[in-house]
Amino acid sequence: MITPVLFFRDESVSGAVTLTSKVEMQEWRTAVQSADVTSDGKCICVVTIDSMFYEIVLGDEGPVVMPHDFGVMETWHVRIAKSKTKYITTGFSGYIKEIDLSGRISRQESFPSAKVVGALAYGSSSRRLAVSTFEGILHIFDASTLKSETTIEAHSKKVRALAFLPGDDEILTGSDDKTIKLHSIGGERPKVERIYCGHRSAVLSLAIDDRADGSRFASSSLDGQILLWHIEQPTALQQLPSPHIGAVSFRFSVTTVVFLPTGRHLVSGGEDGVVACYRIPQAGMTSPGNIVQEDENNLCWFINSS
Repeated sequence: MITPVLFFRDESVSGAVTLTSKVEMQEWRTAVQSADVTSDGKCICVVTIDSMFYEIVLGDEGPVVMPHDFGVMETWHVRIAKSKTKYITTGFSGYIKEIDLSGRISRQESFPSAKVVGALAYGSSSRRLAVSTFEGILHIFDASTLKSETTIEAHSKKVRALAFLPGDDEILTGSDDKTIKLHSIGGERPKVERIYCGHRSAVLSLAIDDRADGSRFASSSLDGQILLWHIEQPTALQQLPSPHIGAVSFRFSVTTVVFLPTGRHLVSGGEDGVVACYRIPQAGMTSPGNIVQEDENNLCWFINSS
């Protein structure tokens, strides 16, 4: 059985992080394929591997779980619009689908590459929607109409991670080719502005630090690496110590990284069931230049939820 758990984090004035309580939200018999959460943490969307779509609303009396069944293989990814008024998903029938808050499909557009989608991402203003594929192609859509704006040959291999910078005119892509690229999509012709190298395996996750106005981001990879970057520097500022390590130094995949709203901590989650929190310098303290690598004192806490 798969049981998602909600952890409540408490941060003291000194920067110490503790957990105060937890809530088990729902039990599923199948694994989670995709998930997203609103910035205020009050709404969570989950897609399980049997294509069930779950909308979870956190209220004063606990979580309310609303299941939706759109058919076999008809929900495979999910992202929540920044406006919190709609969700986006893809179906194997060949469509991008917009779902409203009542759980109904409000709009859908034909998308022949729907079966090979690697990642979805809304822009910070929900003006644009990005969809990547296993072939390394990046599709940019007008989020209000789901009509295509541009198509980019971003990488030579699968693109698994996407993250818009503030303003929605630039986007980061992370690929199985071990690189991260910064693309400009706001002009007449899209172009690659910068390539970031440092990962030893496929890039699985990207996160933008909102407190740094898009000047700092983090990434994680298939072999457990977690890197911190400055947007203007092609090499990583810091490699964080990873607790996602098994026997004989085997590293589990780190599937998710996210900055906390204060910008002082980064949280990672891996396929080993571990959730880790890292203390990081505040935005502006690490503008281009290297900081200490693999400092174990940066690790605040980790939880094994398996």
